[in-house]
Amino acid sequence: MRCPFLREAQVKSCCASTYKKMIVRTSGQAVHERCSSKDWVTCPSAKQHNESNPVVERCPFLQESLVQYCSAAPTSKYVPYNDGPSSHCVGDSHKYCELYLSMTKMDEHVGPAVSQQPGPSGQPHLMVHDIPVPSDLAFAPNHMWIDVADDRTCHVGVDGLLARVLGRIDGLSFVTTKGAACPTVALNVHGTDLMMTFPNQLVVTGLNTYLRSRPGNLTTHPYTLGWLFEGTDPKPHEGEPAQRPDDGCLRGKQALEWMTAETNRITGYVNERLLPSRQKEFVTMMDGGIFVDGLVNYLTREETLQFFNEFFSQTAKWRFTT
Repeated sequence: MRCPFLREAQVKSCCASTYKKMIVRTSGQAVHERCSSKDWVTCPSAKQHNESNPVVERCPFLQESLVQYCSAAPTSKYVPYNDGPSSHCVGDSHKYCELYLSMTKMDEHVGPAVSQQPGPSGQPHLMVHDIPVPSDLAFAPNHMWIDVADDRTCHVGVDGLLARVLGRIDGLSFVTTKGAACPTVALNVHGTDLMMTFPNQLVVTGLNTYLRSRPGNLTTHPYTLGWLFEGTDPKPHEGEPAQRPDDGCLRGKQALEWMTAETNRITGYVNERLLPSRQKEFVTMMDGGIFVDGLVNYLTREETLQFFNEFFSQTAKWRFTT
């Protein structure tokens, strides 16, 4: 599916001019302006090239071409049709474009004020304690998600539960930048790097580098603006069966049930492992609720590392099989 804001137009430009400017042809323009008539010989730009060809009906420096551009962008950038538009525009990847999300309002927030808007694909979110669980995504056991489009383009990020646990991050570093690998990112929280690795391999073709300057999008918009990696299916080695990048992941009702169990398990971990040693520091409400937003902000470095190893390690695959 191509982006609904992708447009095509015919433009004209002058190859003799010092400054390259594309002008869109419209139905109201004169059919025979100077460039497309014999009057082109009076053009200063054409004269400076000492064109010695016989006088022709139109300027030999007039170039016309078909271009594509984004109608949602405040400034139109014309891309020659022969060069091909961005794959984000012609494929399902446009669902993760900030302009597309802002124009269609298909965005989400994580936290107490979570939006009830549908996800990038238009499918409604399933919810667990105000944590969205998009029905069109597949969830890995270490709380990362993957979206496999019809054209086999993949996007990977962290899920709403991890976003709620983090609350915010100070920054991130992409450990995997390209090629076939299990995509890995280091999330920096209070000076501690927490490694998140998607358990399946894919060929990484793109990174959401905007997160380097706006890391908050990862926790406030984990399923849209906070995506981490873009890639494609890896090619299997000779003699080996093909593997999908979402193998071993959960969707729909199964994902919802698992997310509910994980939320309860984290709440139990807080009550049974963390609070007993901190009764003098914290006052808790016995209201049957779940863990607080930004839980890691209340943990020491050692507690944070132990907690992440328990719930968000790549070795968490066993949780889907028990």
